Amino acid sequence: MQALYDHAGSAFLDTVLLNDTDFETLLQGNESPEVQLPVENDIEALKLLVPNIVLGDISTVSEGRIIHDANKVASWVKEYMKGKDVNKET
Repeated sequence: MQALYDHAGSAFLDTVLLNDTDFETLLQGNESPEVQLPVENDIEALKLLVPNIVLGDISTVSEGRIIHDANKVASWVKEYMKGKDVNKET
């Protein structure tokens, strides 16, 4: 987050969606071409940078690799945006 803020010149995110899918469960029965490890999120550090942190099951397995599930992420974004004033000027 800090790298994004540094690049943009200021903080601009109000919420971040993080994956909390259990990798062991996802990989059961799937052959993986390589070792896959989840990103270790520093929640306490993120809380200092972003007011709202949401954890969600947003991953899937594709061709033996764990990836973000675009449909799950899009569904979350649609629900999130229902509560936002998308016409508000920034």
